[in-house]
Amino acid sequence: VIPLLIESIGKSDDYTVFQALSILTCQNFKGSSENIALRYKNWWEENHLLAQRHWFFNSLKEEGYPVDELLEYTSGNDKDIRGVPILLKALKDPHWYLRYNASVALENISGITNNRSTQQTSPEEREIQIRFWYQWWEKLQNK
Repeated sequence: VIPLLIESIGKSDDYTVFQALSILTCQNFKGSSENIALRYKNWWEENHLLAQRHWFFNSLKEEGYPVDELLEYTSGNDKDIRGVPILLKALKDPHWYLRYNASVALENISGITNNRSTQQTSPEEREIQIRFWYQWWEKLQNK
């Protein structure tokens, strides 16, 4: 689907396309439509063999998060909770697509569906979501 989204840049609703690409790739390129399309094409050439969890892992690493505890989750182990503290921190990241993917990871690990933080999520709603996940983590640790 990513190559199709890249090809649709400049041909349809770019806002929706850019939002989908940001969620899927954990990248948010800026500039003209042509420049963004080229950057996503280059990114795709370098990353298409990796799974989406690896893209999230790499983006967190690029942002300076200590991602070693997420290796098992990145490899597909939804039962490994060692990376939860990193995911909780990522819920507060300034990049909405990292917050969104942190929400998805917490859902995968916990088996609980909660509202995901999107680009349109208000600060108040985001605080409620963050509080929910911190409370879940606290309960899990106290078991």
